[in-house]
Amino acid sequence: MAYMGPSYGRGVTVRVDTEQGAYPDANSLLVRGTAETLVIDTSLSLVGRTPPADVVLVSHAHEDHIAALEDYETPVHIHMEDLAALRSRAIMVEGYGLPPDAAGHNDLMLRDRFHVQGRPGAMGFEDGTVFDLGGRTVTVVHLPGHTAGHCGFLIEPDGFLFVADIDLTSFGPYYGDVGSSLTDYEASMRRCREIDARWYGTAHPKGVIEGAAGFSERLEAFAGVMMQRDATLLAFLSEPRTVDEIADHRLVHRPHVEGPLYCRSSGGPRCSTWTGWSARVESRRSNQGSSAPPMPVHHMGTQSRRRDTLDIYSSSRCTVGKQAQGVASHDCKAAP
Repeated sequence: MAYMGPSYGRGVTVRVDTEQGAYPDANSLLVRGTAETLVIDTSLSLVGRTPPADVVLVSHAHEDHIAALEDYETPVHIHMEDLAALRSRAIMVEGYGLPPDAAGHNDLMLRDRFHVQGRPGAMGFEDGTVFDLGGRTVTVVHLPGHTAGHCGFLIEPDGFLFVADIDLTSFGPYYGDVGSSLTDYEASMRRCREIDARWYGTAHPKGVIEGAAGFSERLEAFAGVMMQRDATLLAFLSEPRTVDEIADHRLVHRPHVEGPLYCRSSGGPRCSTWTGWSARVESRRSNQGSSAPPMPVHHMGTQSRRRDTLDIYSSSRCTVGKQAQGVASHDCKAAP
């Protein structure tokens, strides 16, 4: 079957669905060499109509990037940091850091809507790994932050850099998994700026941007969303606030995104993620010479329920808020 979509250079084709890669879909790539062909990210748009490929590469272990993976019996590769999640759906669900009831629902959603079964035979790669297809190479560019193993791929000689979920949307960077990292995300965006390519492809609606100047401009705006979140929170913290007050202020998600999320009273992944992020904000307060009182820390380990802890934006995915609508995982990033 023909693999329909715009082509870039002589060997890169981007599969774009009718929704332009909006979640729950994503943009997939077909890369052809003289000896082998590979697919990057097997999205929902490929289910039942996968193009032939000798190798499959996965940018990171999120459901919208692997929905058609079960249609392939060829070797599958992903960064070592995301390998366990790709091999096991249970580990993938655990990585979202949800409470048991929400985790169970999410597990069913991944299975039924995204066909995620786990790929026990998947193999890991590291930063700089090169896949030689014959006359065309695909080099792994580790871009952690969104997930610990999130990667881009530089395709030469075409000059095409696929940056996956550094997706340049107006929502801004998403780093809500247990293994996500604000610091890594910032470093990954800096690394993207340093790579001179002809085309920069994203996994979602921004699609493909031509030219380093245009990409850098969009990346700057994308990164600016994260800085604006910090600035808004710093202003809100001109006086001490509880975590519930911060959540109710809706710093990230719009008011229609609802649903309780949790921070384990014993500590746990999301509590520790909040700890790291609050430390980052406190550091910025110090650097700015703020005389305002420090953020309250009584929320750490003393209350079990947190309302929409997402809005402290490094806690969890928006799954709970959307599950009642039959939508899994990080659909909220595309909410109007």
